[in-house]
Amino acid sequence: MAMSATDLAAVIVTIAAIASVTALLMVLVSLQRTLTDLREAARALVDEAVPAVIDLRSTLDRADDDLDRLDSVLNTAETLSSTVESASRVAQATVTNPAIKVRAAASGAKGVVRGLLGRGMRT
Repeated sequence: MAMSATDLAAVIVTIAAIASVTALLMVLVSLQRTLTDLREAARALVDEAVPAVIDLRSTLDRADDDLDRLDSVLNTAETLSSTVESASRVAQATVTNPAIKVRAAASGAKGVVRGLLGRGMRT
């Protein structure tokens, strides 16, 4: 039995179609495996990322609270510094003016005493 050219062409086209379909099925199976691996990786990422994000949020909340406390401490220190500066100015004014007056009076008294002693020795 001899095959005609048409029969031969039909066999070649059939073999090529079967090979193409087989190759396409292999690609689809590979693609399905890749998608399955990708889904598993996405699940693992979510499983690990969600707790990490929750921990990060908790850490940020604590840091925010610490910054609020630090701001309060800095405001208190600033107020205290201002109060100490004011008290220092008041103390300086309170002590300095009388000290200067006492020193001036002592110097004047010393001059008077010297003057009196100097006159008493001369006479």
